[in-house]
Amino acid sequence: MEILDSAGFSGPVYRDELSRNDMRTRNVEALTQRAEMLRPIKRPVAERIAVASLRCLALTAVDLSSVLVAAAKRKATIHAVDTGEAYPPGGGIEDVQAAMLAWERGRRTGQTLAARKKAAEVNPKLVEERRERALNIALPLWGLPTAAITGPEIAKRAGISVASLITHLGPRRKAQKKRERNDLND
Repeated sequence: MEILDSAGFSGPVYRDELSRNDMRTRNVEALTQRAEMLRPIKRPVAERIAVASLRCLALTAVDLSSVLVAAAKRKATIHAVDTGEAYPPGGGIEDVQAAMLAWERGRRTGQTLAARKKAAEVNPKLVEERRERALNIALPLWGLPTAAITGPEIAKRAGISVASLITHLGPRRKAQKKRERNDLND
């Protein structure tokens, strides 16, 4: 609510509190306040629905498209404070696509923040030890030709993501070139 207040939006507030199970199962029926906010009306008055993020409005990208349709039927423009974007009722397919992309970016950002928070709570020494073990497994494989073993295969074998391998071992092509030079010199 503070985000909406600081952005200058005011008016009735609809807020659904979902259980962990409702979130996990994407239980749209649990969004009773949202259903109340989007219920059809007969008056032809343009409205404004302000949300901190599109992630607050829908549980899935498909659910978001249903929300956009319901808002359009109410002649309501949805304003997302985090992106500064507005999705008007007469918007075309480009607006729907933009909304879905913004929703997906918000979902990924939320996952990343949750994972970072969880990782920070774990013993940092333990995390470092796990990373070292994974990198020790991956290091000799990282310089091998891609035809011999792919990056995702190395990541799976080491138990670490390809992005983490690149972060800690550098670009794979660089390691492969170094190995090729060493093989030529031997």
